[in-house]
Amino acid sequence: MALLNGDIGDGLSGRATRQRTQLIVEGFTNLALVAVLFSGVQAQLVSVTNEDNSNSLAVATNAVFFGGLMLSIFSALLATLAGRWFSILREDDSEFLSSCWLAAECNERPPKLEDYVRFQLRVWEEKLSQPQPTPVDDLNEKYTSSAECPEDGSLANPRDEDIKRVIKIIEKERKDVGGSTTIREHIMSKVLLSALGLVCGAFGLFCAGIVMLTWNKQPRSVAIFTSAIIVCCISLLPMLFLEHRHKHVISKLNLRRPTF
Repeated sequence: MALLNGDIGDGLSGRATRQRTQLIVEGFTNLALVAVLFSGVQAQLVSVTNEDNSNSLAVATNAVFFGGLMLSIFSALLATLAGRWFSILREDDSEFLSSCWLAAECNERPPKLEDYVRFQLRVWEEKLSQPQPTPVDDLNEKYTSSAECPEDGSLANPRDEDIKRVIKIIEKERKDVGGSTTIREHIMSKVLLSALGLVCGAFGLFCAGIVMLTWNKQPRSVAIFTSAIIVCCISLLPMLFLEHRHKHVISKLNLRRPTF
């Protein structure tokens, strides 16, 4: 009954929805910062190695660093634009995003777009305020002429105009959801998340360039030591993407502060 009345929908579209949307925006912002860091470091390395074409390994090293530099630059740009895209979502769009996110965490299919838009339209219509009678003294103070004064002796809520605009937009979307998703929209959904893949590619080229540079310019012992460190560090990264239970991991965390 609370869901039909829009109470649960209001709760999800309030603080919880804003937190989830803000989390995505902050994630893309941090991703852009990481990409800028990679681009700065690789630009410095390129300035040192670009004139060395003495052998095939040196040429390959320059190619890897230049490729990683371009990936870092474009990933920073895409991450910034994607964060901007999520930051300007309307409340109804953010609510649908939050619902799809919850469904993905439960390994369930996202809610049907037609049903969700229909529900959102009903919830926003219920947000329209009912006219409330206003004392005559307040009306005379606000309106200088009787022609401007409402006939029923009530004052309109200015926020209703914004709600009506949102309802108008949702009604237009309700007419459009019946059609299939266009190719442009499919591509857009991939482009929004492509920054993460580009950053991973830039990181891989950065590590490969470092290994190739050390094997080409440094003694073999230095090259072996550097390669071993890179392999050990990279082996830690996949653990962050493997399936795990959050509460079990938290229970094993060492949260005590070191004391000496």
